[in-house]
Order: sequence, then structure tokens, then C-alpha cells
Amino acid sequence: MDYNEIPDEELVERYKRGENEAINVIISRYDRYIRSKTRKYFFPDGDKEDIAQTATIGLFIAITSYKGTGPFKNYAMCCIKNSIISAIRKSNTNANKPLNNYVSIFAGDGDDKTDIVSDREIDPEITYINNEIAEELKEKIKEALSKYEYKILGYYLQGYSYKEISEVMGKTPKSIDNAIQRIKRKINDEIVKKD
Repeated sequence: MDYNEIPDEELVERYKRGENEAINVIISRYDRYIRSKTRKYFFPDGDKEDIAQTATIGLFIAITSYKGTGPFKNYAMCCIKNSIISAIRKSNTNANKPLNNYVSIFAGDGDDKTDIVSDREIDPEITYINNEIAEELKEKIKEALSKYEYKILGYYLQGYSYKEISEVMGKTPKSIDNAIQRIKRKINDEIVKKD
């Protein structure tokens, strides 16, 4: 089956029905958008990998909470962006607020001029809900996985290849593959299906 020909909305439904390969295709489709978001924002308490992981969690929230109304792409982009903005706001302290006012450092570069973010542009209710969902999801994932699996998931969500993860973790690529398959099963069985 060629998942690349299937629309996002159908992939989301297939994933919810247990076709785990569907989520890999969705993550792959949105990788470029996530990387562009990672590049555009300054994260005071973290680095680009933290933003990429936060953005990927935003995508996962979109996948698990999408109700089929409207295009999935618009919903996913909103969830990703809100997830990043929420994380930046949460990490922002009074000490660095004057230096970092949630504004894209690439604003006006012609790539995506809608990324200038101020407090007035984000719906506080959506931000709050997305932040609560993201925190709850992070906790559920952390509880469901071993420390080893959680660490591998972090590298995987940052875009590391199985080989790169195996080098960092000191394991074989096959053991990393096995761990990622376990992670996907646990997330699907213990988190997605329960919700």
C-alpha cells in the first residue's frame, strides 16, 4: 500500500484504527514545516531540539484530537504553532521578557510573514487548552515508556535516524528499531486507544 497517495485526513483515521505506519507518513509530511518553525523561533530556556520536539508533540496532539471538521493541514499547523508559542511563553521569565517578545527572528524574510507573534494574535483559550493537552500527553507518554524508551523517543522526534540514535545510545540500529516499534505500540495501546 502506498501511504504517500493517501490524504492527511484519511491517514489520521487509519492511524486511529491502528495502522501505525500512517503516523510515520504524517510526521514525514510535516517535517519540513516543523523544521521551518524550529528555525524561526528563539527559545530562551532551551535549544532547537526542544522546539522541534515541542512542535512534533503539537502535531501528535493534532493527530489524536482531530475531529474531521475542516482540512487537517490547517488544524495541524495551528496545533504545532500553538504548541511552540505555549512552550516559549512558559519558559519566558520576567528577566528575559524585554529581550524576547515571542517574535520570529526571521520575521519579514519573505518565507512566512505570518510568524510574527504577539500576545494579541494568539487566542488565549486555544493556547491554554493546547498547553494543558500537551502537558497531559507528555506525562502520559512518560508514564507509559521506560526511561530508555523515552530517551530514544526524544531523539526520534528530533529527526535522528536509527543509526544516529544507535550511535548516541551505544546500541545496534536493530535494537533502536525494536524500541521505536515498542514505543509506537505503547503510545497507541496505552494512550491513544484509552482517550
